[in-house]
Amino acid sequence: MLKGKVALAALVLGCARGDDREVSASAKPGPPPTAPITSQATSALPPLRDLPEGPEAIPAAQADTLVPAGQLRVELLSAGGMPRQPVRTSVRTGRREELELTADVGVTVAAGGGDPSPQTVPRLHVALEAEVVKADGDKTSLQVKLVEVRTEGGPDVSEVTKSLKGAAFEIPLNERGRAGAPSVPAAASAPALQLWSTVAEALREMVTPFPAEPIGRGAQWHAFERQPRAGVEMLRRTRYTLVKIEGEELSIRGEVREVAVAGGSARDPALPEGLRLNPIEGSASGEHTWRRPLLDAVLPVASDSRLQSKLTTDTHHELGTERVRGVIELRQTLTGKRRKTKEAPHER
Repeated sequence: MLKGKVALAALVLGCARGDDREVSASAKPGPPPTAPITSQATSALPPLRDLPEGPEAIPAAQADTLVPAGQLRVELLSAGGMPRQPVRTSVRTGRREELELTADVGVTVAAGGGDPSPQTVPRLHVALEAEVVKADGDKTSLQVKLVEVRTEGGPDVSEVTKSLKGAAFEIPLNERGRAGAPSVPAAASAPALQLWSTVAEALREMVTPFPAEPIGRGAQWHAFERQPRAGVEMLRRTRYTLVKIEGEELSIRGEVREVAVAGGSARDPALPEGLRLNPIEGSASGEHTWRRPLLDAVLPVASDSRLQSKLTTDTHHELGTERVRGVIELRQTLTGKRRKTKEAPHER
């Protein structure tokens, strides 16, 4: 019984992350300097270099010294060549953008010492509308509504996708891009949240956080944050490179590394009720590319994300004593394309 739930948790993990699309392959990033130039948030913490080496999960106390839960740290590594200028995100309320996402996920699970078993995961197609809205006080957020959710191949999840249609969540936003993690849709079931997490992770990176300083071609910056996924908290580092500026359009590449955090107390609502995962080892790596307007945009014009991850956990139910060691391997490709933009200039 518990082994089956390990497999289900793997499918949750398969609904994991996304980003971007096409970039010039001719420009190669230079080596980062030995120390970042600025620290956007949590200035009392030491400058960040990189994540700890190795696949072993790190204690939550160690993760706290890098970036506290719920915070986003953005630090400039290199300002790039001249000319340079600030890159900003539109925070005009009423601005609406439409996006199409497609996710292809491959998941393999080995539970209780058994042989690896591929899991069938349907291809996910999502059409969404995103609008900049007022949040608490003078803050703004990107409100995202799922207009269409459908799957292709694999098991029938039509009832789940129906329940997601019209669901909404928000991403904190400021003029430098994303300022926090996506919210969770209210009253959504665990299976629906498994599919929702794919969309949320895609938009998490597509709404890129930018440094405060002016940047030019070849600029590099990195962002550190913690995020729950499939009952496991992951510490993520994304290193961004401004590959090309062509007219009024940017090409950006993001290189991702993750390690699992052990001892996190937050429960992932996408997991079946009562199921708990204790990470032993966990790591992920991938690359994202995307194109977006230089100024006055929220979402990219086009995006592509490729991710590979491996997670080893002890899985148990909170009411029982049985524990199952499981190994989950994930391969994910996610592409996005913006359909259109609508302005509401009378709203400020």
